[in-house]
Amino acid sequence: MGPTHCLQLKRNETDPWQNHYGSIAGFSYEPGFQYKLKVKKTENSNNPLPQDISSFTYTLLEELDKTWDKTVLLNDIWGLTSIDGTPWYNYPGNKTALPPNLEINLANRTLFAQVGCELKGNITLIDGKNIRIDAIQVTDIDCKRDDWLDTVIRRLGQTTQYRIKGRELQLRNDKGPLLTFKKID
Repeated sequence: MGPTHCLQLKRNETDPWQNHYGSIAGFSYEPGFQYKLKVKKTENSNNPLPQDISSFTYTLLEELDKTWDKTVLLNDIWGLTSIDGTPWYNYPGNKTALPPNLEINLANRTLFAQVGCELKGNITLIDGKNIRIDAIQVTDIDCKRDDWLDTVIRRLGQTTQYRIKGRELQLRNDKGPLLTFKKID
């Protein structure tokens, strides 16, 4: 079975996001928005059910709220401008001639980075400012790891927050900015 798209839902504001692979009758999702819905959950009485069918059906009763989801701004290609506040080209140990790029793909929950070597990782949005980046791997077989690359990998793994201001993305933790990027057109 290949990758599938699904809705993510919370029963209340403090719950973590959960994947919902079924449909909601009467609801049409528009990418880039978050919704607050009133939904009727009905037990499916067909017995036995095929394994790939939910035991519940969901029907939209009311769309309570529809707001622009600012997290979609993350979904882009970003050029590294600084590490720990130091311009990337002046950072100790840097041997790359071109600014490293970071591509965030929220649909696949992945990031891809070209930082002299190719990196791939998983990205999880916790909410509108908190983020987790993990399972960071060097995917380039011929990559020669060095302190500079290891610092970038470490900073990605230490990221717990993000901030977007204009065309700038900061990956941060409680102590402040770790990596700063500029949107690439």
